Amino acid sequence: MMFQIQLVAKNIEVNFQYFSFQKVNGQCYLETYLNFLSTGIHYDNFGRSKFQSTISVEMTISQGDVIRYYDKYLFLSPELDDTLSAQYFLDKQIIYLPNGTYQLDLVFVDQQFKTNTLSAKTEVIIKIDQHKPSFSDVMLLDSYEKSEFQNILSKSGFDLIPKNSQGSHFYDENDSLIYFYVEWYNINNDSLFNQGYLINYFIENDQNHIPINSFNSVKKKKSNEVQAQIGGFDISTLPSGNYNLKICLLNKKAKIISIKNVFFQRKNTNHKLSPEDYLKLNSKGSFADDFLIIEELAEHISCLLPIANSSEWTFASNQIEGWDIRLMRQFFYGFWANRNPLEPELEWLKYSKLVYEANLMYGTQKIKGFASDRGYVMLKYGKANFIENFGNENQKIPYQIWRFNSINNQSNRDFVFADISKGSNEFKLIHSTVIGEIFNPKWKSLVTRNN
Repeated sequence: MMFQIQLVAKNIEVNFQYFSFQKVNGQCYLETYLNFLSTGIHYDNFGRSKFQSTISVEMTISQGDVIRYYDKYLFLSPELDDTLSAQYFLDKQIIYLPNGTYQLDLVFVDQQFKTNTLSAKTEVIIKIDQHKPSFSDVMLLDSYEKSEFQNILSKSGFDLIPKNSQGSHFYDENDSLIYFYVEWYNINNDSLFNQGYLINYFIENDQNHIPINSFNSVKKKKSNEVQAQIGGFDISTLPSGNYNLKICLLNKKAKIISIKNVFFQRKNTNHKLSPEDYLKLNSKGSFADDFLIIEELAEHISCLLPIANSSEWTFASNQIEGWDIRLMRQFFYGFWANRNPLEPELEWLKYSKLVYEANLMYGTQKIKGFASDRGYVMLKYGKANFIENFGNENQKIPYQIWRFNSINNQSNRDFVFADISKGSNEFKLIHSTVIGEIFNPKWKSLVTRNN
């Protein structure tokens, strides 16, 4: 089982994770990985403008009152010319322990600044079934390359660097690839593996557990081959969302014998879900279930017009026309999950506050504030930096000029709204200097009463 924590105190910062594996003889062991942030530790200058840091690491693994493993050692950073550039220093340890549940205690001391200490504890679980085909933990990789010689990072002929994640595994726009390493054991305990078997790995949606098209691979294996796999996918087209990388071990009858999966999150503003994909998401158990009145949900969907793209709005209109609350919930959830896959409800709540303000300030007896021209502009572009009110003098009808310091890389942009319905307070947009909005250089003639 992989475990991961981020540890921070004063200056020192350490990311810790572990993975459990099994030797050929059935003996289980842990691989622990510590990543020290270079800018969070202190250095000694030992000549020739070289700098090096020393960290004391104390590790205790226990069960109840019994200590099963203890070690205390000094970690030496590489020699540096520059201590200001941020990088991570990797430390790996191998610890032999049987299956079981343990408590792991860690203590770190910066030897150049001994008051800078850090301690943490967590549960460690080793659970590899030794009587039937089973997987090790899955290691997501930062990089890998063929080993030129056997070293501490070598596994199955490759030097492996695990992905250094702070919390859950997160892939942003800069990450175009996802790679993993996994081992499996005890296939000789099942005769159906003697004539070959399959390894299937794929990416699935974490909500509905439906595999994502184009992210699926099957590898044929022989019983005498190395029982390990490095695999992965190009995820440059994978939309934002929560996913599982799932790995399956299948016998020659294509029956799944063992499954392992790793959760990860993806942020990819370069590739968005289509509105049709929204209906494939599982909104059950989400905030969308709170909408029990279909008329209320229809209004919430209607207020999305200012921020929806054309295909989203066409699709939204169809959902309102279809009047199916289940599909409307799925669309509404998908709309916000596409904008914030990690916290879609939070994104909706932020927007709904603006909708409330628009209704309060610009609503009339005939129209909701979000559906008014001023409400539309506020919801689409935010609140104006300056608002000037004019009218009731010099033969002018009431009108407003909204000034924005910046909109979509355009500086000093204006919107002009006029009460052309004579006291209805439903100000209409008659002119704007924002590209794509209504432009009328003769707008001043529209606010003159004799016109």
